[in-house]
Amino acid sequence: YSCSYWKGHVPRQGWMYLSVNYLCFYSYLLGKDLTIVLKFTDITSLERVQAYLSEAIRISTRVNVHEFTMFRRIDETFQMLEQLANFAAKKLLSDKGAFKEEDFFPAVTKKTAPKVISQLKRDLDAKSRSETYRCRFRLPRNERLDGETSCSLWTPYNRQNVSGKIYISSDFICFASRVHHQVNVIIPLRNVMVVEKPTQITSDIDNSTALIILTKERGNFLFSNFAEREIVINKLSDMLSQLQGTLSP
Repeated sequence: YSCSYWKGHVPRQGWMYLSVNYLCFYSYLLGKDLTIVLKFTDITSLERVQAYLSEAIRISTRVNVHEFTMFRRIDETFQMLEQLANFAAKKLLSDKGAFKEEDFFPAVTKKTAPKVISQLKRDLDAKSRSETYRCRFRLPRNERLDGETSCSLWTPYNRQNVSGKIYISSDFICFASRVHHQVNVIIPLRNVMVVEKPTQITSDIDNSTALIILTKERGNFLFSNFAEREIVINKLSDMLSQLQGTLSP
């Protein structure tokens, strides 16, 4: 990312380079080099502050405070920095150790750099959504969110349709109401017997957008108001088939 580093009262124009474990900055001005190398695990805070000419990103470590400004897309840069710093901190606390650069970056050239950066953004966004999903439903650390979509859940105790979202991952089907903590449902995929279109349901539900999840222990769950019901049914049916294949002798 093209930006400037404030050293004293003089901005040093240069480039910020981001990898999974490091933030680096390099500037060459009037015959003098300036190189900064920061480990994400050493960063104690990230802030957006108002600088002399424009908004800046202030990066604090235990030893120093650094300010970078004149970004072309400061929103994008700050979001990337936040995600990388958060994942570095979580990895540091986990038993798996630090990130491996080769897991995220292939050999990067000037020509392929935009594609690599775009891929990294998608990977980080996916990891962030999975992390939020796991925390919300208190799921195992290795659970990865596959997809989510808006729908409604029929609650028979008060005969209402509760609006929210259904979340699908490798081992769970979850639902969260739009109203915070109104309804949360966690269905282990191993407990699901079948996913099918309903035949006879209440008149309060649009049959053409509904599906039923039949489980082994806790009865049935009726969802409706899907924008693309067939996609959801096919996805869940494929996952069930794969699961049953792994469980069969």
